[in-house]
Amino acid sequence: MKKAKNGFARGAITLCVFLMVGKVIGAVYRLPLTYILGSEGIGIYQMIFPLYSLLLTISSSAVPQALSKLISEKQAKGDYGGAKQIFRVATIWLIIFSFVCTAIILIACMPISRMQGNAQSYICYLGIAPSIIFVGVISVYKGYFQGQENMVPSGVASLIEQVVKMVAGLLLAYLFMLNGVLFGVFGALLGVSISEFVAAIYLTVRYIITKPPRKIVTNGLNFKSCSKALLSICLPVTLGSLILPLVQFIDSGLVVKLLTMSGYSQQEATSLFGLSSGAVGSLVNLPVVLSLSVATAVLPSISKSNVCGNEQRVKSTINKSFMLTILLTLPCVFGLFMLSRPIISFLYGGVFSEAEIEIASYLLKIGAVSCLFLALTQVSSGILQGKGNFKTPMFALLVGGVFKIIANIVLIKVPQINIYGDQIANLLCFLAAFLVNISFIAKQITAATYRDILKILIASIVMSGFISLFIYFVDVNNFWLLATSIICAVMVYFSTLIILFYNKSNKKEW
Repeated sequence: MKKAKNGFARGAITLCVFLMVGKVIGAVYRLPLTYILGSEGIGIYQMIFPLYSLLLTISSSAVPQALSKLISEKQAKGDYGGAKQIFRVATIWLIIFSFVCTAIILIACMPISRMQGNAQSYICYLGIAPSIIFVGVISVYKGYFQGQENMVPSGVASLIEQVVKMVAGLLLAYLFMLNGVLFGVFGALLGVSISEFVAAIYLTVRYIITKPPRKIVTNGLNFKSCSKALLSICLPVTLGSLILPLVQFIDSGLVVKLLTMSGYSQQEATSLFGLSSGAVGSLVNLPVVLSLSVATAVLPSISKSNVCGNEQRVKSTINKSFMLTILLTLPCVFGLFMLSRPIISFLYGGVFSEAEIEIASYLLKIGAVSCLFLALTQVSSGILQGKGNFKTPMFALLVGGVFKIIANIVLIKVPQINIYGDQIANLLCFLAAFLVNISFIAKQITAATYRDILKILIASIVMSGFISLFIYFVDVNNFWLLATSIICAVMVYFSTLIILFYNKSNKKEW
């Protein structure tokens, strides 16, 4: 019983460690990649991803959640044959959709490139197209392992993706850059395909090694019923997951066009979009890895408890998930906000101009706030999906997507706001989505959890005060001083938490 109670938190933290290390590698990867490609190349790089993300979402995004939920429920009932059937049917459908989406990206890349304002960038799509097939393989194995509440294979696969992407992507970008910016971007994207291929090989071998030695009887492949069960989950999750990539796809053309309408040249507009979605976007997404770990772990845990009728454990897991999300994400938000200028200067000082550093640092301040609501949206969506409610997260993201597009159109055209409107629109998007989700969960969050969240907020404010004093007296202008400020801030944060929660413990004992 103790193992069951601790399974969620242990799984979330395990996945969190792997994904965080992977994200750090990904953030480090962005630095030399930006040096190689420049701001224009990064802008083109970011313009390729929306269509890729859109097709990737269609082909495989919902499969890990669907498999995770269905396999955890089947195994909770002791139906191991049913779990194996679900896995087989998901694999068949995923292979079909992955090949179809790869074909679409190969056919549509030329007209899409012309629509985005850079007709020759179609060659960049060719570098990343094969990865859709490999991601499909990765998705089905991740769903299988996560359904067993085993987060290690998913974490290791994500780490492999980042390491191989960094090595292969940088090497190929550097070699192909000799032929021009477009070929440099092609090389970097080809590195993504290679990384997904290696991760898919790892998960395949891991599955073969770890699958049960005993033969599990499936009583034939009930393709129709398994497909129906998968579709009932995959359809709303896919539609919900499609919203943000679709919005980003619209943004990839809309933001640049709105900026050019405001008087910027095509190159300037592309570079500004690269600053917001590339340089700043990668940093903003760093803390979100923490919440993604919680959201991934919470879904099978709640599904298993829900199917067993253990409402008390469901409520406990909901409260733990919010606590863990706030505990891990909030200090990152405050840290990115307070240290935005030193971080941007350190990472991109050698490739960005002083004006670009100034713009990026303010974009990061806005983005830091939005990543809190993105984190809360992810976790609340995982909770609702674990409880079998897949329509509400879809509707929440739809509301958020509408807010983002409208906000972009209104704000970017304002000369005093311009590119900052892109990050403000992100903030409004995730705030709106979270408010929709939390309206269905709020009653299950206890007063004790709210008090604990308040303590975490106090600790984050104390940490911010320390950072303010540190950068006031110390010029954080190199790696060691920046690293020292971050390490000391983390120590202040956790020391304050220990004091606050230790007092609570004493009060209980008294």
